[in-house]
Amino acid sequence: MLVVNGNSGINPIIQQIITARNIKGGQIISLIYGGLNYQIEHHLFPFMPRNNLKKAKPIVEKFCQNHQIYYHETSMWQSFREIITCLQRESQVTTTMSASPN
Repeated sequence: MLVVNGNSGINPIIQQIITARNIKGGQIISLIYGGLNYQIEHHLFPFMPRNNLKKAKPIVEKFCQNHQIYYHETSMWQSFREIITCLQRESQVTTTMSASPN
């Protein structure tokens, strides 16, 4: 999952796709996440009822495939690792910035 600068100039639809991740794992994961394991579809269609996000997934995947847009889907445990890695990296940047003299 990418982190994008607010002034990147990336198409907002593409930005929603490349800065989100879906969590795979079936009905149990959908129950745990309340259907928001379809985060990519949720970011594209924020007002879509959660029970329809699963139906939108193959359409969005096909769109991404046709337009060569990276569609990030991972396991719950891998997503935790990715989040922790990102937080560690960002905390290092923050620590370095706060230690720098003005």
